[in-house]
Amino acid sequence: MTKTLLVGSNFSALPLLNRLQARGHHVSVCGNRPDEACHKLADQSFFIDYSDHEALADVVRVQGFDFLVPTGNDCSYRVAARVAAQMGFPGFDPEVVSETLHTKAAFRQSCQDAGLLVPAFVVLGPGDGMAAVDALAFPVMVKPVDNFSGRGIVRLDDPAGLEQAVAQARNHSAAVVVEEFFEGTLHSHSAFLKERRVFFDVFVDEFCTVYPWQVNCSNHPSMLGAGLCAALRQEIEKLAEALNLVDGLFHTQFLVAPSGAFRIVESMRRCPGDLYGSLIERATGVDYCDLFIRPFVRETYPEAPIVPQAVPWARHTLCDDRRQLYFSAQHDLSLVAQELVPLALTGADVPAAPYGRVGVFFAQFADTAQLWHTTPKLAERVRVRALTDIK
Repeated sequence: MTKTLLVGSNFSALPLLNRLQARGHHVSVCGNRPDEACHKLADQSFFIDYSDHEALADVVRVQGFDFLVPTGNDCSYRVAARVAAQMGFPGFDPEVVSETLHTKAAFRQSCQDAGLLVPAFVVLGPGDGMAAVDALAFPVMVKPVDNFSGRGIVRLDDPAGLEQAVAQARNHSAAVVVEEFFEGTLHSHSAFLKERRVFFDVFVDEFCTVYPWQVNCSNHPSMLGAGLCAALRQEIEKLAEALNLVDGLFHTQFLVAPSGAFRIVESMRRCPGDLYGSLIERATGVDYCDLFIRPFVRETYPEAPIVPQAVPWARHTLCDDRRQLYFSAQHDLSLVAQELVPLALTGADVPAAPYGRVGVFFAQFADTAQLWHTTPKLAERVRVRALTDIK
């Protein structure tokens, strides 16, 4: 029987676990939280901290897995890529490429070297002063080099708070990226590459309405026009050639100005979290998680092109800007279909965003006009209630 290790155990990895078991694989899961969802369905569990490369490598050596599959966070992918490079597992770029794509500074430099459109930036190492920032025009964004979910990010309109913002970012990462702020709407692009060309892709509109730098609302179909999507697709293929990327998912976030100009701001080869793939599957009819898994289990993409549907679906991660004792969630929307994936029990002590969330809500709208109008307002329309709100 084929033995596969899934590196990660939280709820977002459940669809990946399901697709692997549907293939008849014996699926093991690793993660140091026994209460997480994947441990309850896995054929075997290893309760390790997989951020510890040696701990993960030891399990892989002893168990003799056939395949290694990352899940929905940067640490899972980066550590798995390191083990894969040592042991020859398929589906991963070389370790240096993986680190480039999942480290903000290196990714921006690679994009710049390949002629891609990214915001102007400088990198401040652990001992660097602020002089390099003089080359940038304010406002700027200050970002930890190797963090995610918007943690440690600050926008500055003038240099007055620069040292404090950099010090705050260094609480999350030794090196810091300072980049010029680019005014625009936020979107994501999931491109599945086959021989460095986009085999299938999908665009999603994204909104940060609770915590400024963490996406909590998203929708497909996107409001973006075909011309802009084609231009972004060409940029991704250019980078895929420059880095000689292996087949599989290449996911980016980018900003679009009212003029139509765009800038790429983030990248990953891991599966996006918070059940992003479930949004795509509902809206397009395409099995996103199946496409993600294929390169890691030595399966090729089909020869025939994929023809997606276009059903108006939104995804909303329920969170709040304050710590609270969770009670319930309710909405006042008129929907064709809906599903709430609860992540907290009544009475749970839920941290404020970006650290806490109580569920993921999926909503199907009657048409794209309603979808595009309502998605940015989902935090207002799908309300989280705390125990202290109960009369």
